[in-house]
Amino acid sequence: MLKRKVQTYIRQESLLNETDKLLIACSGGSDSVALLSLMQALGYECVAAHMNFSLRGEESDRDEAFVRQLCTRWNIPLHVKRVDAKNYAQKQGLSIEMAARELRYAWFEQLRSELGLQAIVLGHHQNDDIETFFLNLLRGSGAKGLAGIPRKNGYLVRPLLCVTRQEILDYLAENQLDYVNDSSNFQNDYLRNKIRLQLLPLLEEIQPSAAASIHRSQALLRTADEDLTQLLAPALQRISEQGNCLHVAEASESLLYQWLSAYRFNAKEISRIWQQRFAPSGQLYQSESHELLLDRSCWLLRERASQNKSQEIFYLTRADICKPAPLQAETTALDPTKKASPEDLPLCWNAKFFSRPFELEKSKQIAWLDADKLQFPLVLRHPQKGDAFVPFGMRGKKLISDFLTDLKYARFDKENAWLLLSGQDIVWVVGERISQDYCVNSSTQSALRIELL
Repeated sequence: MLKRKVQTYIRQESLLNETDKLLIACSGGSDSVALLSLMQALGYECVAAHMNFSLRGEESDRDEAFVRQLCTRWNIPLHVKRVDAKNYAQKQGLSIEMAARELRYAWFEQLRSELGLQAIVLGHHQNDDIETFFLNLLRGSGAKGLAGIPRKNGYLVRPLLCVTRQEILDYLAENQLDYVNDSSNFQNDYLRNKIRLQLLPLLEEIQPSAAASIHRSQALLRTADEDLTQLLAPALQRISEQGNCLHVAEASESLLYQWLSAYRFNAKEISRIWQQRFAPSGQLYQSESHELLLDRSCWLLRERASQNKSQEIFYLTRADICKPAPLQAETTALDPTKKASPEDLPLCWNAKFFSRPFELEKSKQIAWLDADKLQFPLVLRHPQKGDAFVPFGMRGKKLISDFLTDLKYARFDKENAWLLLSGQDIVWVVGERISQDYCVNSSTQSALRIELL
């Protein structure tokens, strides 16, 4: 009996507690209708959610109407949301499939949180799991990908992974439950559909027990991946404690995969990163959320910047620059008419104007500048391509990029460096060196002293 099989699976895998309140994803298809029926039959308090992606015209509206009628008949609260998945995909540069996935999971989590529910329950079954195995096999995935769809991932729970598509169809027939068919599931436009409609039937023809054998192999791969994750946990913790930095000499391909796959790098890209581990410094790799830099035999990982660093600009008047630390200047960021709040400012310093005589200290944290040469407001920003200055103690100009390279700055550190400018002139590479053109000398009458805190 399907109900008992699912109940046993939920208990064995610790997927849900009996008192949990559930958000059931319901498309109106066979899997989601069976899921909604089973969860209600097992005594769970259910709320249904249906997202209309507006991808199939009248058919999408038909699905929505069906789910509305079903939930009314079964007395189940329903939440419906319409989105333009095609437009979202174009704006985000995603496939339609990935765009739809992002939209529905974000909305499901929003609903779960707002309604105080304990889990989001999805209708993936054993055949979906096997299809995912082949999808990931063709993409070159590791054990985690080949293990298939997670039974539980945060608030996402899949209690039907223990049953086949045929078992679901038999359950619906026995209980005389209607459902709708998504015509796109029978088109060969998508790789998953080709696997479902062409590859799996061929495998069953060659070996009738193929699906069951693959499913057993996935269970072994899942166990192996869990064991590997546990074994590599101390190494992953060290990487985190070192500021998401991994030395090439301390890495293995398995460790690299375990580390980077958590940051949305795919298996193909991770393989490329591993193969290029001895490449020259400066190699940069990106996932949807993070970027990885190879710098002097170390991989450095960080989140992708939400905006271009070169566009982060602050303007400081003569009065602003001498306000007590932490710096409280009413600066502007990007838009000169827009005031920046104190917490937006990137640096803390103490600054004061002096008249002769001067007692100059030798410290990279302190800048003594000829105040009479300064043009206010001063500008504080990150380096831009082509920036150059005359470093103190030198005669000729030097590119900021080369100057920072000589100081062993990594690429990420270069982007995060701060420059103080007077007009178009760089007067201080903050925390490193002032410009020779703005240094205090025997003819200086007024000086500005800035000390980093």
